[in-house]
Amino acid sequence: MSCCIPCQDTNRFFSRVARLYRWKHRLFGLEKTQKDLIALLCAEGVAEKSLLEVGCGAGYLHRDLLHKGATRVIGVDISEGLLTEARSLSDAGGLGDRVTYYFGDFVEVAESLSGSDIAVLDKVVCCYPDPERLLDAVTSCTVEIIALTYPRNRWLTRVGIGVLAWINRMSGSDFRPYVHNPVDINHWITQHGFERRNCLQTTVWMTELYGKCQ
Repeated sequence: MSCCIPCQDTNRFFSRVARLYRWKHRLFGLEKTQKDLIALLCAEGVAEKSLLEVGCGAGYLHRDLLHKGATRVIGVDISEGLLTEARSLSDAGGLGDRVTYYFGDFVEVAESLSGSDIAVLDKVVCCYPDPERLLDAVTSCTVEIIALTYPRNRWLTRVGIGVLAWINRMSGSDFRPYVHNPVDINHWITQHGFERRNCLQTTVWMTELYGKCQ
């Protein structure tokens, strides 16, 4: 298994759905899991905190957190289409000077980034074939809090992810989604001095918040 995501196919896949995300957000707003992430972060405190969003997409989540008091954001994504959308929406909302966007595989660009107080990964771990390496890079860039959402390891989720992987394979794309073991994810984060402070679940998704041990 390759340790990095297939950049070209992943870029193509998410750039194609950029417009779909826009209309979905206009019609329904933030997803429940995104609202859960925001609630957990606000309970810890986001005011005057710097933010790193890995797999930032079109930026709906981090713009909400900027409005709630976060000072600045570093957004990293492998989709050029979604980053174009993110820049446009941030500029239109008067937030462009508080957000810096980077295109590429986060693991490959992490060393060039400054540290942030909070890291957010909304449905990102499930897009990465080597989550340990991804989370190692995240912990090295994060001072206080890591919040993430990823699929629960259940048969229903595995079936759904398998169907999506099959569709991508039939269409000639190397992009694959994954269901990783939550026990492993917990270990890969806590081994770097973080502790799990909160966890919320839906039928499909797990939302967790980790804080740096005192």
